[in-house]
Amino acid sequence: MAVVPMMKMTFVGLEGERDGILNRLSAIGCVHIDDAGSIEYAAKKSNVKLKEETNAKLVMTERSMTFISDAVKHEISLKKADKKSAVKIDGRSVPVPYGNFVQMHRDEYRLFGRVIDITEKMRDRLTEIEAETARLAALKKQALPFLDVGVRFSEVTDTADVAMLLGTLPNANAQTWENLRNELPDAVFEQVEATNFETVFALCVKSQKQEMLNALLKYGFLRCPFSTNDTAEGIIFESDRKTYALQAETEDIYTRALAFSKYIPELKALYDFYSVSIQKLDADEDVLCTESTFILAAWIPAKDKKTVETALSECASAYEVSFREPTEDELPPTELDNPRFVKPFETVTEMYSVPNYWERDPNVFVAIFYFIFFGLMLADVGYGLILSLGALFLIKVMKVEGGMRTTASLLGCCGISCVIWGILFRSWFAIELSPDSFLYKIGVLSPLEDIIIMLIMSLAFGVIHLSVGYMLAGVAQCKKGKVFDAILDNFIWVVAFIGLVFWLVFSMLDAISVPLLSNIGKYAFFGALVVKVVTNGRHSKSIFGKVFGIFGGAYGVINVMSDIMSYLRLFGLGLASAVMGYVFNLLGGLLMGNVFTAIFGIIVFIIGHAINLGINALGTYVHNMRLQHVEFFGRFYTGEGIKFKPFASDTRFVKIDYADKIERI
Repeated sequence: MAVVPMMKMTFVGLEGERDGILNRLSAIGCVHIDDAGSIEYAAKKSNVKLKEETNAKLVMTERSMTFISDAVKHEISLKKADKKSAVKIDGRSVPVPYGNFVQMHRDEYRLFGRVIDITEKMRDRLTEIEAETARLAALKKQALPFLDVGVRFSEVTDTADVAMLLGTLPNANAQTWENLRNELPDAVFEQVEATNFETVFALCVKSQKQEMLNALLKYGFLRCPFSTNDTAEGIIFESDRKTYALQAETEDIYTRALAFSKYIPELKALYDFYSVSIQKLDADEDVLCTESTFILAAWIPAKDKKTVETALSECASAYEVSFREPTEDELPPTELDNPRFVKPFETVTEMYSVPNYWERDPNVFVAIFYFIFFGLMLADVGYGLILSLGALFLIKVMKVEGGMRTTASLLGCCGISCVIWGILFRSWFAIELSPDSFLYKIGVLSPLEDIIIMLIMSLAFGVIHLSVGYMLAGVAQCKKGKVFDAILDNFIWVVAFIGLVFWLVFSMLDAISVPLLSNIGKYAFFGALVVKVVTNGRHSKSIFGKVFGIFGGAYGVINVMSDIMSYLRLFGLGLASAVMGYVFNLLGGLLMGNVFTAIFGIIVFIIGHAINLGINALGTYVHNMRLQHVEFFGRFYTGEGIKFKPFASDTRFVKIDYADKIERI
């Protein structure tokens, strides 16, 4: 339950052994490469050309996988392939022995020759087909208005004395034709029938051609784009024929692409091989090199020191390595070692920032409060079971990994909290329970009936949450030797909150009313606030600054009180979930009067609760996150850490097995 201690490693080895050493360090998976800085007579190397080439290969590999996957989906949609043959690009990681993985360069020529280059040509051809199909469709659209013209377009041309124009007037009406005939009484305007456009064939003496064209343009005339020795019918027929041929070629390409689906596992491994290669090239940019040696700086977990030493001794013939503790002016990467329950909640903290190496890991507190608050805001046994069972299905059956697995684990844990609070709140899909029932008796209160208690409980959780935040901030200041500041800036709030609780509890609740404790709490509360306000400007050297510090302290007190009010959202969301569930139950119950309407009642019940669960689960997730990030972290958490990332370990598709075992994929 802490930040893992780190050690700074500095390694000097032979330049000729650099690649082998880096490969070995990537294999042990516990080395975070750091910038080696600058040393006289040593320089950093950057192989930009190789990096660009590797990145291009990575892009082509991904493009090939995507193309094959799309081809299979296309064939399945046409029922030319079984659904079982569907190819998933992302999903469960493919296990690959490390020995095979580092030798993927031996397979890249085979995969490029047999798969990637071929699918690249197929993809390019499909792009050409799409462009050609679009061109033919546009050509057909242009020819349609002239389908009933009945003559070749080359015949519509001027004679020695007569000018001819063929085109369309898209918005023409009876008034348009009348105006044209009035403006040019000597011209002939012939409307072509049986089209969806106002197609016009115009004739006039050659000397009036420009005048006739200007008159037509005024009404939106579009001249016929064709002048070939074809009819519109011929152009349309030829466009359709070519389109059908292109469609057949498209289907043939997709059918042939099905045969490449068997290469997907190898392509995934090749993709990650290129990805890791790029990471190694990035690491090369942090390594200093001389003519015969190289210098590597890295961070390693202190517990893995022996592993690193053993690995280096196995792959380096002559080297010098040193390990040391980090200094205060350095910021080592952060690796966390938390219990299994806390692990899923690390994502909540990481959404804000990775913990700083030099500060306390807040995740155990985040896990406790996030767990409690989530259940309090979505307190229902049914909803909790759905979340937990859904998470279990994703993890055990679907075997999701990465971020999806973490999110599923988080929701699964929060579902358990919903079940616990749902039992306490007598909420089982918001069904109204009989007071004599066992489920009612094991409950404690109801959000719909015990509103005052719910309000007090929400504020009490807010006080506890903030108190823990101030305690953590105070402890951090004490570790820095600032005990006086810790008392006046942080512990004083804990005293105020404890006093407030004593005052309210022992004065408002008649059953346990104790005037002495109530008075002690009241005096402690107001006394702590006065001390906080008066001492707020203590660091200022001027009277003016101290006075304004008092005003700032008063403003700070108001802010803290408003922050406590923010925890009313615990009550608000819990009440909203309960009310919506009750309303949907009421609507469904109204339809349960007879057999015919009962079906609709069940549908209303299912859909209504699905909507309620979806909306309020999302709201709970977001508002709970806000309480952690804004109210809680705002008291003590710095963050801005660097996440520990083992060198060349970031893969997308494969899970590398580092055992010394060579197998085929």
